[in-house]
Amino acid sequence: MTLLIVGDSNTFGYRPGGGRYLPGDRWTDQVKQALPAERVRVEGQNGRVFFGRLCGLQGLADGSSVLRRTYAALQPETVLVQLGTNDLLYGVGVTVLADAMAAFLAPLAEQTRVIVLLPHAVDPLAGDLAFGPPWMVHACRALADQLRAREDLARVRWVEVSDTGIDPFDGLHLSLDGHRETARKVLEAMDVHG
Repeated sequence: MTLLIVGDSNTFGYRPGGGRYLPGDRWTDQVKQALPAERVRVEGQNGRVFFGRLCGLQGLADGSSVLRRTYAALQPETVLVQLGTNDLLYGVGVTVLADAMAAFLAPLAEQTRVIVLLPHAVDPLAGDLAFGPPWMVHACRALADQLRAREDLARVRWVEVSDTGIDPFDGLHLSLDGHRETARKVLEAMDVHG
């Protein structure tokens, strides 16, 4: 089996305060370790959005382009997506983003298993308010609710990561405990029990 993981800074393993969590500490590495017979490709990038066209970004920052290109090259049996939070930070409306995600993910879910980590509700009281303005809490929750309610996304599996552990330094990125809990939830969604 081949697993493709495409995401933002939490997929990359960004450590609040700078740098990156050590290999083995990142949730993506923990998933790899639990699937030793599988081929796992991780495409995480700080600041990546799902739809560059909605945010005025292109290249590696555009998750849909990376996902489309890498999917075509690998033809994975499972695609795991952790995107959307940065689109909201760029000011993309919740409904606009949900519609764009549905248009992209629904056809993909007809071809392969798709698992989406729902954007976690950032902590508005922690860290830099550029990353955690109070409206982001509501936007992340509203996006998760809209995505789960869509009939055209019935084949998509959703992983709720809002309670996995956010680092208080910036209120947006995963803590070490958050990485462990995210890995556990992803493996559970993949029906892998350790």
